Amino acid sequence: MNDLTEYRPPAMPTVDRYRGKLSLFEDRRDWVLPSVEDCHAMIAEIDRAMVPASPQQAAGLAKRLIGPYRKTDLVDPAMYLGYVAELFAEAPVDLGKEAVKELVRTSKWLPSPAEVAEALAAEKSTRRAPRLIAEICLKEHSRRAKEQAERDRRDQEYREWVEVRKARYGEACYDAWQAIPISKRPALDEFAAAWQPVRSEDPSTVPLHQAIWEPES
Repeated sequence: MNDLTEYRPPAMPTVDRYRGKLSLFEDRRDWVLPSVEDCHAMIAEIDRAMVPASPQQAAGLAKRLIGPYRKTDLVDPAMYLGYVAELFAEAPVDLGKEAVKELVRTSKWLPSPAEVAEALAAEKSTRRAPRLIAEICLKEHSRRAKEQAERDRRDQEYREWVEVRKARYGEACYDAWQAIPISKRPALDEFAAAWQPVRSEDPSTVPLHQAIWEPES
């Protein structure tokens, strides 16, 4: 499609949904992140929306830029149009339109190719910003997943350690040892060697906290 009036930029529904919110994720590592699926969707949507203009569309944007200005300001109109068209060919059509609009609105004189390049760079940077933040969010997802996996591994190791001790010393003995404040808790082997449950006609009725530890004298 070479007609500028018929061009429609690709839809970016996921980017639009997070627009105005994404900047928060860059600085707050504890913030609720967009889902991994949404991050990938934003990256894909922006990539589709960054397809550069065709040579015909770029030439049309260059002509649109010089339209409001005096042609006498140009020493060589063809050369100027050629330089500027090359710049427009590096950006999507809709960003080229926005750059033209901004340049015509703010420049009293015909913009130089360098000014056109700066305007296009600003437009492209604005569009790419959500993509960069989505990439940051994906890295944060990965970091959090690794942290959670490490916590799960440690929890599993601890559960296995507990099960081994309960099997070795008995669950009642282990629970009684656990009930002792950490600052006063002896080594489990030492505790188990001297531990005896409180005598009772019905051992099942003895509250756990009544189990005693009698160190050897």
